[in-house]
Amino acid sequence: MASTQIVQAEGARIEVITHGKAARPTRASLVALACGGGSVLAKLSWPVAEMQMRGYGESVEVSKGRWNSGAPRLSDHVGDIDSVFNHFKLERPVLLGYSHGGYFATAYALANPARVAGLILVEPALFNSRDELLLRARLAREAGSEESMKSMLRHVQPSIGMNEGRAAKTAKVLLKNVRNADTLANEFLVRAENPISEDDLAGLKMPVLLVGGTKSHASYTVTKLARILPSASLWWVRDVEHLELLAESVSQQLSPVIDSFVAGLK
Repeated sequence: MASTQIVQAEGARIEVITHGKAARPTRASLVALACGGGSVLAKLSWPVAEMQMRGYGESVEVSKGRWNSGAPRLSDHVGDIDSVFNHFKLERPVLLGYSHGGYFATAYALANPARVAGLILVEPALFNSRDELLLRARLAREAGSEESMKSMLRHVQPSIGMNEGRAAKTAKVLLKNVRNADTLANEFLVRAENPISEDDLAGLKMPVLLVGGTKSHASYTVTKLARILPSASLWWVRDVEHLELLAESVSQQLSPVIDSFVAGLK
């Protein structure tokens, strides 16, 4: 059963949801970013701490106990992951990131390789152009969160993103976990101003599990990473697109693979 608690970070309160058949927060062996509900995470044999980034769910940036609309930096997000590790007394957990969470998980692993036993990257958002990210940030600021999210959908899942009605409906669902337009704009700006290069990625020496969907328009991210990363294995989830990769319907395919990867690191 999942449980929720708030972890105090430097200048923020971070929501953490614990999952897993063996879920015991003080022994969590996998920390997850941006996983959207934990349907796959709940099936794992390992305890999981799923953290919400600043501006998502109940995670908020604070100044003297109040919401602060200032833009968090990449170092703030990296510090939040450190705070979760420290709160649960984790020495070298596995770090899992989905989509934009994959960017922040990778950034953390590059900055703190000794603190991470391995990475699980589920179609991580690592190869967006700076111009595309700046466009999404501008749309969030000028036209609102929904327009920015629809721009993202056109990129990662054209089967939805190119249909105005479906895109608007899907965007509304995805935005339920987002505090405001500034949250999206700031996230895109952080990624635009802090690109992770192929040379950076080639320096990752830890084991990495790459996960992609066979019908996903964003699957190029995992095939490209498989060529770059020196210690990567690759798993395809059959017949799914990007937004379905961690859904309940794929848990029977994916949960055993993640279990096996984590077990191999222990």
